[in-house]
Amino acid sequence: MATLYIGNKRYSSWSMRPWVLMKALNIPFDEKIFFFAPTIRQLAFDAFSPSGKVPTLALADGTVVHDSLAIVEYLAEDHPAAWPRDRAARAYARCAAAEMHAGFPALRSQCGMNVGLRVDVGVPDDALRRDLDRIDALWTEGLTRFGGPWLAGADFTAVDAFFAPVASRLQTYGLVLSADADAYARRLLAHPAVAQWVRCAAAEMHSGFPALRSQCGMNVGLRVDVGVPDDALRRDLDRIDALWTEGLTRFAGPWLAGADFTAVDAFFAPVASRLQTYGLALSADADAYARRLLAHPAVAQWVAEGLEETARCEMHEADVVRDGRKIVEDLCK
Repeated sequence: MATLYIGNKRYSSWSMRPWVLMKALNIPFDEKIFFFAPTIRQLAFDAFSPSGKVPTLALADGTVVHDSLAIVEYLAEDHPAAWPRDRAARAYARCAAAEMHAGFPALRSQCGMNVGLRVDVGVPDDALRRDLDRIDALWTEGLTRFGGPWLAGADFTAVDAFFAPVASRLQTYGLVLSADADAYARRLLAHPAVAQWVRCAAAEMHSGFPALRSQCGMNVGLRVDVGVPDDALRRDLDRIDALWTEGLTRFAGPWLAGADFTAVDAFFAPVASRLQTYGLALSADADAYARRLLAHPAVAQWVAEGLEETARCEMHEADVVRDGRKIVEDLCK
């Protein structure tokens, strides 16, 4: 079975395109997600991608295909439904997908993909307006010529998958097109494969950060010297730092999404506890946020009641001190 290497579902528009197409066409694949580090060069991607970028498709015979458009063309050799059957529709779809692949620089630079936010971008400048007008014209052309409901006719094909991240950006930034184009964007977002991508993105915290989870099991009663974090743990910490910094900066704190403590803060409360248990440091602003989390009355109550518990799970207690780690302090003694 093929393996598709992708970046964060929250951010990676390039990864979204082949993932959505493969899901829509029921092409089986294994998914390997690598979260972005807070650097321009993603060194971890070199392990699977010749270009050091996502997406990358790895085949069982050793073939590696990188770049979203190249992946789609490779898939189309065995799955011709990737492109429209009608020759004229297929020509339009390939041109529109190629334009999306290489164009719309203002939309890309000013409106980075982020499925988890809704942002007031204000009045689009001239460059962004030109991109939006061109997208509107492309979509209107396809819907008019080929009868909809998808860009090249009755079937969802690669050209729709290529524009799924655009529909996401329109939603994130509240950008409006003509009535028919807006209706198409809503259909795109409602497509099961696109909706699944968005749901997965929302669940990144719920299911992500595997190194932190596996190396730093939660234990509110101990303080442990974990030593120097390895590369996997460092990546998770850097990603948490970047996520927290983004929220605090964009929404002005003191909580991740603004003035009020909400579900996103509750989801990260166990992370703050792990940072405290294992003495793991983030940037100054992120560390300050972790301290606020631990001081919140609800979080503090959880920790206090955890310290009062007398039951112990030998497996969990042993895991904390694996690999020769030292307990610096036991708060229950």
